[in-house]
Amino acid sequence: MPNLRNLKEERAKHVREMTSLVETAEKKKRSLSDNEQSRFDELEKIKTQLDGRIGNLDKIQDMQKRAANGNFEIKKEIAGYNLQRSIQSQINGTPLDGLEAEVHQELTRSMGKEPRGIFVPLEALNVEKRDALTSASAGNLVSTDFKGEQFIDPLRNQALTLSMGVTPLSGLTGPVDIPRQTGSVTVNWIDEDEATTESDLTFDKISMSPNTASCMTAFSRRTMLQTNPGIENIIRRDIGAQMALGLDSAILDGDGIKKPTGLLQNASVETVSLGTNGANIDWAKVLDIIAAVDDDNALQGSLGFMTTKDVVKKLRNTVKVASTDSTMIMETINQLAGFNLVSTKQMPNNLTKGTGTNLSSLIFGNWSDLIVGYWSAVDILVNPYHSAVYDKGGVMVNAFLDVDTVLRRDESFVKVTDIKTV
Repeated sequence: MPNLRNLKEERAKHVREMTSLVETAEKKKRSLSDNEQSRFDELEKIKTQLDGRIGNLDKIQDMQKRAANGNFEIKKEIAGYNLQRSIQSQINGTPLDGLEAEVHQELTRSMGKEPRGIFVPLEALNVEKRDALTSASAGNLVSTDFKGEQFIDPLRNQALTLSMGVTPLSGLTGPVDIPRQTGSVTVNWIDEDEATTESDLTFDKISMSPNTASCMTAFSRRTMLQTNPGIENIIRRDIGAQMALGLDSAILDGDGIKKPTGLLQNASVETVSLGTNGANIDWAKVLDIIAAVDDDNALQGSLGFMTTKDVVKKLRNTVKVASTDSTMIMETINQLAGFNLVSTKQMPNNLTKGTGTNLSSLIFGNWSDLIVGYWSAVDILVNPYHSAVYDKGGVMVNAFLDVDTVLRRDESFVKVTDIKTV
């Protein structure tokens, strides 16, 4: 990102030159000459561009500062936050108090909007940091001797995208525009008395606006009445896991309608094609994938592969080059061609192309160029009157999260959507 101080200094320099032109003409009690007026207009144009860039960067820095501060130092306090107590207050219809009330009030104030239920900080659910998410149903947990520390989580998909080095942007309050330079000045070689050719910097912007993710889970009333710390952790994991898996899926393959536009659905991300009807991946294609990013000077930052379990199995069973020692394309776990690789069932393996079916997907790129923006904390709404739980005395818990994703540079990623694995 450009240095804000340097931009302001550059703007001040142009303003000083504009002032000097006017003052010189005024001292001689004359208007600006044609050359002076042309230069003044040129400086004014540059200043207007700088004003826009500085304004946008001021907004971004303010957002980042608020995110870094953790909304009134929530990160310092989060160890004592009790999600179960927040949910229980809605069940009983009693006012929220203590740390939970303080957090809710500050989040409501900073976001400038009222939640459906209560605001819970993202950190309380570990939505942003979770590598391998687990969750649980709350059934059969109430017993005389509850061993919460021995609780057995079910096997679930892994939400790994947020652990790839993506750039989070928290505390957003409205649609966001981020300035981006798209073109540079041109260097010309000229003779001694030859005039150079003018060229301009060019800019555009990338925009973000909130999409609402929602999940719903049920707990028995007896579960919610438990004071065992293990229950609190189970509730956190259950809600956090569902929300994180939904967000992870949207980042990878969102359709851009109600969800953010995912990497696999982003038409601006280059596609490396393996075949008319799909094809097996080989060493040459692996190098082509890496070269596609390198050719755009984007082979930098948090580089890594993400793909399906089927592709990993195929890579570990496919020879790299014809030889007697049978070296496989993927010899080292979680590494491919010197770059980190993770696999997850969140990546599609049921794609079609031509006559090819059940094709797998792969993404490679600089994950730090993927921005994940958050407009809200997690909004928790408790409903004990839902038809699915009312006659059982249970509670339905809805969670809402406003997010969007955008790429700083489209060239930082490539995708493959036609990998045969059988």
